[in-house]
Amino acid sequence: DHVRLLLDVDGGLFGAEGMLNRECRLVDAESPRDWTVFRICISYQYSAAKELREFMSDGVVASSDPDDSHLLALQRGKDNEDAQNESAMAQRIGDPVKFGDHVQFLHVLSNKFVTIRSTETAVLERENLKVVLDPEGDEGSHVKISARLKIDEELGGAVMNRTEIYLEMADSETTSPQYVHVSDKKCPGASIAFTNHSASTPTSGGGGNKYAEAGSTREVNCSLSKSIWRL
Repeated sequence: DHVRLLLDVDGGLFGAEGMLNRECRLVDAESPRDWTVFRICISYQYSAAKELREFMSDGVVASSDPDDSHLLALQRGKDNEDAQNESAMAQRIGDPVKFGDHVQFLHVLSNKFVTIRSTETAVLERENLKVVLDPEGDEGSHVKISARLKIDEELGGAVMNRTEIYLEMADSETTSPQYVHVSDKKCPGASIAFTNHSASTPTSGGGGNKYAEAGSTREVNCSLSKSIWRL
Protein backbone atom coordinates (compact mmCIF):
# COMPACT_ATOMS: atom_id res chain seq x y z
CA ASP A 1 0.00 0.00 0.00
CA HIS A 2 0.89 3.65 -0.41
CA VAL A 3 0.29 5.47 2.86
CA ARG A 4 0.82 8.73 4.70
CA LEU A 5 1.89 8.93 8.34
CA LEU A 6 -0.16 11.40 10.34
CA LEU A 7 0.99 12.54 13.78
CA ASP A 8 -1.96 12.05 16.11
CA VAL A 9 -1.33 15.15 18.25
CA ASP A 10 -1.46 18.04 15.78
CA GLY A 11 -2.10 16.50 12.37
CA GLY A 12 1.37 17.07 10.94
CA LEU A 13 2.70 14.60 8.38
CA PHE A 14 5.90 12.58 8.23
CA GLY A 15 7.64 14.11 5.23
CA ALA A 16 10.88 14.25 3.29
CA GLU A 17 11.99 15.89 0.06
CA GLY A 18 14.41 13.06 -0.66
CA MET A 19 16.12 14.28 -3.81
CA LEU A 20 18.30 17.09 -2.46
CA ASN A 21 17.79 16.50 1.24
CA ARG A 22 17.71 13.19 3.14
CA GLU A 23 16.33 14.74 6.34
CA CYS A 24 13.01 13.51 7.74
CA ARG A 25 10.70 16.13 9.21
CA LEU A 26 7.17 16.66 10.41
CA VAL A 27 5.61 18.96 7.82
CA ASP A 28 2.23 20.62 7.51
CA ALA A 29 -0.65 19.56 5.27
CA GLU A 30 0.18 22.32 2.74
CA SER A 31 3.46 20.64 1.82
CA PRO A 32 3.59 18.84 -1.56
CA ARG A 33 1.77 15.54 -1.29
CA ASP A 34 4.62 13.66 -2.99
CA TRP A 35 6.87 14.40 -0.02
CA THR A 36 4.55 12.59 2.39
CA VAL A 37 3.69 9.39 0.49
CA PHE A 38 5.39 6.10 1.44
CA ARG A 39 5.12 2.53 0.24
CA ILE A 40 4.97 -0.23 2.86
CA CYS A 41 7.48 -2.99 2.08
CA ILE A 42 8.44 -6.21 3.80
CA SER A 43 11.64 -6.30 5.86
CA TYR A 44 14.41 -6.91 3.36
CA GLN A 45 17.45 -9.06 4.11
CA TYR A 46 20.75 -7.15 4.32
CA SER A 47 23.35 -9.69 5.44
CA ALA A 48 25.13 -9.88 2.06
CA ALA A 49 24.91 -6.11 1.59
CA LYS A 50 26.40 -5.58 5.04
CA GLU A 51 29.26 -7.97 4.34
CA LEU A 52 30.06 -6.20 1.06
CA ARG A 53 29.83 -2.77 2.68
CA GLU A 54 32.21 -3.76 5.48
CA PHE A 55 34.63 -5.28 2.97
CA MET A 56 34.63 -2.14 0.82
CA SER A 57 34.95 0.23 3.77
CA ASP A 58 38.39 -1.19 4.60
CA GLY A 59 40.98 1.27 3.26
CA VAL A 60 43.25 -1.52 2.08
CA VAL A 61 40.48 -3.37 0.27
CA ALA A 62 39.11 -0.23 -1.34
CA SER A 63 42.36 0.17 -3.30
CA SER A 64 42.59 -3.50 -4.32
CA ASP A 65 42.08 -5.07 -7.74
CA PRO A 66 38.41 -4.72 -8.82
CA ASP A 67 38.71 -8.22 -10.30
CA ASP A 68 39.47 -9.67 -6.86
CA SER A 69 37.62 -13.00 -6.64
CA HIS A 70 36.39 -12.43 -3.09
CA LEU A 71 35.05 -8.98 -3.99
CA LEU A 72 33.24 -10.39 -7.01
CA ALA A 73 31.75 -13.17 -4.88
CA LEU A 74 30.48 -10.63 -2.37
CA GLN A 75 28.94 -8.54 -5.16
CA ARG A 76 27.21 -11.61 -6.61
CA GLY A 77 25.90 -12.42 -3.13
CA LYS A 78 24.43 -8.92 -2.81
CA ASP A 79 22.87 -9.13 -6.28
CA ASN A 80 21.26 -12.45 -5.38
CA GLU A 81 20.02 -11.00 -2.11
CA ASP A 82 18.50 -8.02 -3.92
CA ALA A 83 16.71 -10.37 -6.32
CA GLN A 84 15.40 -12.49 -3.45
CA ASN A 85 14.13 -9.40 -1.67
CA GLU A 86 12.25 -8.23 -4.75
CA SER A 87 10.79 -11.70 -5.28
CA ALA A 88 9.66 -11.95 -1.66
CA MET A 89 8.10 -8.48 -1.87
CA ALA A 90 6.21 -9.40 -5.05
CA GLN A 91 4.74 -12.44 -3.33
CA ARG A 92 3.48 -10.36 -0.40
CA ILE A 93 1.80 -7.58 -2.38
CA GLY A 94 -1.83 -7.37 -1.32
CA ASP A 95 -1.29 -9.00 2.08
CA PRO A 96 -2.69 -6.95 5.00
CA VAL A 97 -0.25 -5.30 7.38
CA LYS A 98 -0.76 -6.72 10.87
CA PHE A 99 0.22 -5.53 14.33
CA GLY A 100 3.66 -6.84 15.17
CA ASP A 101 4.80 -6.97 11.53
CA HIS A 102 8.29 -5.76 10.71
CA VAL A 103 8.14 -3.51 7.65
CA GLN A 104 10.05 -0.81 5.81
CA PHE A 105 8.78 2.54 4.56
CA LEU A 106 9.91 3.45 1.05
CA HIS A 107 9.65 7.16 0.20
CA VAL A 108 7.90 6.99 -3.17
CA LEU A 109 9.24 10.24 -4.65
CA SER A 110 12.91 9.52 -3.97
CA ASN A 111 12.77 5.69 -3.90
CA LYS A 112 14.71 5.74 -0.61
CA PHE A 113 14.02 3.93 2.65
CA VAL A 114 13.32 5.58 6.01
CA THR A 115 16.35 4.46 8.02
CA ILE A 116 17.39 4.84 11.65
CA ARG A 117 21.11 5.53 12.04
CA SER A 118 22.19 3.64 15.15
CA THR A 119 25.61 5.35 15.14
CA GLU A 120 24.49 8.93 14.44
CA THR A 121 22.77 11.33 16.82
CA ALA A 122 19.87 13.54 15.82
CA VAL A 123 20.65 17.17 15.04
CA LEU A 124 18.03 18.88 17.21
CA GLU A 125 17.60 16.36 20.04
CA ARG A 126 21.14 15.08 20.56
CA GLU A 127 20.04 12.36 22.98
CA ASN A 128 18.15 10.61 20.15
CA LEU A 129 19.19 8.77 16.99
CA LYS A 130 19.07 10.28 13.51
CA VAL A 131 16.38 9.23 11.02
CA VAL A 132 17.17 9.76 7.33
CA LEU A 133 16.34 8.50 3.85
CA ASP A 134 18.76 5.91 2.47
CA PRO A 135 18.77 4.63 -1.14
CA GLU A 136 19.77 1.08 -0.17
CA GLY A 137 18.38 0.74 3.34
CA ASP A 138 19.85 -1.50 6.03
CA GLU A 139 18.84 -3.18 9.28
CA GLY A 140 17.96 0.26 10.62
CA SER A 141 15.16 0.44 8.05
CA HIS A 142 13.21 -2.31 9.83
CA VAL A 143 10.29 -0.92 11.83
CA LYS A 144 7.79 -2.85 13.95
CA ILE A 145 4.13 -1.78 13.78
CA SER A 146 2.98 -1.70 17.42
CA ALA A 147 -0.57 -0.99 18.57
CA ARG A 148 -1.09 1.95 20.90
CA LEU A 149 -4.23 0.41 22.44
CA LYS A 150 -3.87 -2.95 24.17
CA ILE A 151 -7.18 -4.17 22.77
CA ASP A 152 -5.90 -3.73 19.19
CA GLU A 153 -2.78 -5.72 20.06
CA GLU A 154 -4.79 -8.50 21.70
CA LEU A 155 -7.23 -8.77 18.81
CA GLY A 156 -4.38 -8.81 16.30
CA GLY A 157 -5.41 -8.75 12.70
CA ALA A 158 -4.87 -6.07 10.08
CA VAL A 159 -3.96 -2.47 10.84
CA MET A 160 -6.98 -0.43 9.81
CA ASN A 161 -6.97 3.05 8.32
CA ARG A 162 -6.19 5.73 10.94
CA THR A 163 -5.57 3.22 13.73
CA GLU A 164 -3.24 4.64 16.39
CA ILE A 165 0.17 2.97 16.19
CA TYR A 166 3.76 3.25 17.37
CA LEU A 167 6.67 2.78 14.99
CA GLU A 168 9.22 0.79 16.96
CA MET A 169 12.83 0.23 15.93
CA ALA A 170 12.85 -3.47 15.08
CA ASP A 171 16.56 -4.23 15.38
CA SER A 172 17.46 -2.21 18.46
CA GLU A 173 20.69 -3.27 20.17
CA THR A 174 19.49 -1.82 23.47
CA THR A 175 17.21 -3.46 26.03
CA SER A 176 14.79 -0.53 25.99
CA PRO A 177 12.60 -0.18 22.89
CA GLN A 178 13.08 2.93 20.77
CA TYR A 179 10.49 4.61 18.57
CA VAL A 180 10.18 6.91 15.58
CA HIS A 181 9.53 10.18 17.37
CA VAL A 182 8.84 13.84 16.64
CA SER A 183 10.83 16.48 18.49
CA ASP A 184 9.07 18.77 20.94
CA LYS A 185 11.05 21.72 19.61
CA LYS A 186 10.68 23.16 16.15
CA CYS A 187 13.70 23.29 13.84
CA PRO A 188 15.20 26.76 14.28
CA GLY A 189 16.98 27.10 10.93
CA ALA A 190 15.81 27.11 7.35
CA SER A 191 15.98 23.77 5.56
CA ILE A 192 16.04 23.10 1.86
CA ALA A 193 12.92 21.97 0.04
CA PHE A 194 10.42 21.23 2.79
CA THR A 195 7.47 23.57 2.32
CA ASN A 196 5.75 25.21 -0.61
CA HIS A 197 5.08 28.56 1.04
CA SER A 198 8.65 29.71 1.67
CA ALA A 199 10.81 31.98 -0.44
CA SER A 200 12.96 30.63 -3.25
CA THR A 201 16.61 31.37 -3.81
CA PRO A 202 17.14 32.44 -7.43
CA THR A 203 19.52 30.44 -9.55
CA SER A 204 21.17 31.07 -12.89
CA GLY A 205 18.63 28.75 -14.48
CA GLY A 206 15.73 30.92 -13.44
CA GLY A 207 14.50 28.47 -10.82
CA GLY A 208 15.40 28.13 -7.19
CA ASN A 209 15.60 25.89 -4.17
CA LYS A 210 12.66 26.21 -1.82
CA TYR A 211 13.48 26.42 1.87
CA ALA A 212 11.33 25.69 4.90
CA GLU A 213 10.92 28.73 7.06
CA ALA A 214 12.64 28.60 10.44
CA GLY A 215 10.28 27.05 12.98
CA SER A 216 7.90 25.56 10.38
CA THR A 217 9.00 21.93 10.75
CA ARG A 218 9.96 19.53 13.52
CA GLU A 219 12.64 16.87 13.50
CA VAL A 220 11.76 13.19 13.11
CA ASN A 221 14.23 11.07 15.08
CA CYS A 222 14.38 7.82 17.06
CA SER A 223 13.81 8.04 20.80
CA LEU A 224 12.87 6.19 23.96
CA SER A 225 9.83 8.50 23.94
CA LYS A 226 6.85 7.49 21.82
CA SER A 227 4.97 9.47 19.21
CA ILE A 228 1.51 8.31 18.16
CA TRP A 229 1.00 7.90 14.43
CA ARG A 230 -1.99 7.07 12.22
CA LEU A 231 -1.58 5.35 8.83
